[in-house]
Amino acid sequence: MRIGGSAWLGTRLALAATLIGAYCIGFYVHLHLSFDRWDTTWYLAIAQHGYADPRTPNFFPLFPILEAGIGRVLAGGHYPPHRYLLGAGLGITAIATFVAFCALAALVELEEDARTAAAAVRLLAAYPLAMFLAVAYTDAPFLAATLVFFLCVRTRRWTAAALAGLAAGLLRPLAPVLAIAILAELAIEVALRRTDSATIKGRLFASAGPLVGTGLFSGYLWWRFGDPLLFVHTQTHYWNHVAAWPWHTLADAVTKMLHPDVYLALDFSLVIAFGVLAVVMFAR
Repeated sequence: MRIGGSAWLGTRLALAATLIGAYCIGFYVHLHLSFDRWDTTWYLAIAQHGYADPRTPNFFPLFPILEAGIGRVLAGGHYPPHRYLLGAGLGITAIATFVAFCALAALVELEEDARTAAAAVRLLAAYPLAMFLAVAYTDAPFLAATLVFFLCVRTRRWTAAALAGLAAGLLRPLAPVLAIAILAELAIEVALRRTDSATIKGRLFASAGPLVGTGLFSGYLWWRFGDPLLFVHTQTHYWNHVAAWPWHTLADAVTKMLHPDVYLALDFSLVIAFGVLAVVMFAR
């Protein structure tokens, strides 16, 4: 907890300094400062009105449910105003980031040592897109649930792992990948005869968590809208996101790199860095 807590405190102080500086600059350049932007507005809309808008089903339900519940508590049991819901969302992400840092430190220290754990947490905190861990998005809660899931699997706490996986399944559509990872590792261990029946049962139980979480939301969408995969279909109908082969995406990114686009350049450079690091890790 010391490693994760110190990294969390450092990032919060850096964030506070950045916000204060931006606020001061805003006095002179009329900079509009607000945490209520982009996907945050959609989660707040769900927290206030449920899935009333046909564009909202691609946003999973656990985060807005927590926003609505905490917001109501802050409002003394009354219908929470917008600022209370936003404050609840920011509080959730702050706590989730702390949990994610601590879980990552514990997981890496379990596999390696405290020095490597500290380096891993610092790298996560310095990752460019870690800025999304400070806004009312699902990035921080999903990361926290994922890391707790793997940590509990490693320490053979199967019920806690299943609950963390369940939370992940109610936060992001990618949660079933967690189950695939655990099942793939289990298949290798079974093939090499490096596991026992208790571990097999425990891992199967834990891997069910993410699948059940996603399944619950799919069941709700089926009951409410008649389409269990509506969270996939809204991506195409309303957000212009379509499935493509990886090489098509890569070619499209290279083509767009010819035009000035700082966001695409950042994304693409991180993809390249990840690919290089993946090759190095496999080589090790």
